[in-house]
Amino acid sequence: MSQVGSFHENLFIPGCTFTAVFYSATLLLERWLRHTHRIPGSSRPDIVRYGVFSCVFGFFGGSALLLISICDVYRHAAAHWASTLVFVLCMAASSICQTIQVRRLGSLLSQDADADHSKSDEGSHDGHGQGLKRSGRIKLVILVIALACTLSFAVLFGVCFTEPNTRAPSLRCNRVESASATFEWIVAFLFDLFLCTFILDLAPAVTRRVSFECSGTVDGL
Repeated sequence: MSQVGSFHENLFIPGCTFTAVFYSATLLLERWLRHTHRIPGSSRPDIVRYGVFSCVFGFFGGSALLLISICDVYRHAAAHWASTLVFVLCMAASSICQTIQVRRLGSLLSQDADADHSKSDEGSHDGHGQGLKRSGRIKLVILVIALACTLSFAVLFGVCFTEPNTRAPSLRCNRVESASATFEWIVAFLFDLFLCTFILDLAPAVTRRVSFECSGTVDGL
């Protein structure tokens, strides 16, 4: 993917910039909507902490993505791969924090609905609690598969990393690099799917005009 991007910088750099800016903006918007209870949120320190960490790691991951696109793999190999490592680690941390936050909020909202059956909007709170749980499950599945594919890519890519680029790769390395590239593209598409899960998280801000605040307790995730 880095090699393809190096030959199409007029598309690669704007695409990475667009992704980095809007990913960071989406995380900030989601945090603000949860803080103002336009979408299900909680003032519990642990949940707020996961939301803030998700934003911070997302910002650094987005910044690393910009450096990946600017420092191409041929002219700035060291900076490119260092930025790639930072991008992978920060995006993984951001996604993990985001997933934990959503799963805990889903449990809190469901507990609030069960605790007070006399509320007139009980059904809506329970419905949004189920929606958050569903979003959390989807995020978790995507995250686990993406991490497994990322690890597979890293292992396969490292097999022939020291192979010189001045000549054609051996048959073995050609197959290994093709397999690693396949995992790399799978991770890219899984990242796109993970971004789409924000639609589920932000939808209540449009479909509902009530204030959401969770007050229960959560055990585990």
